[in-house]
Amino acid sequence: MKWQEVQTHWDDIEERVHAHWGRLTDSDLREIDGERSELVSRLQQRYKLDRKQAEKEAEEFIMTLGN
Repeated sequence: MKWQEVQTHWDDIEERVHAHWGRLTDSDLREIDGERSELVSRLQQRYKLDRKQAEKEAEEFIMTLGN
């Protein structure tokens, strides 16, 4: 799945994101709203990841959505 699709289908994907990253709050998910940079930022904050690791994890997760 591509990020443009994530943005378009965020309402459908949001629950899977929360199931994968349980530390993300409902407020985080609303703020992310399918935006890659916002997801990466929230992952950094909630999971104490550096930017590179957060980006990698976000990309890996999004790739699983196409399966």
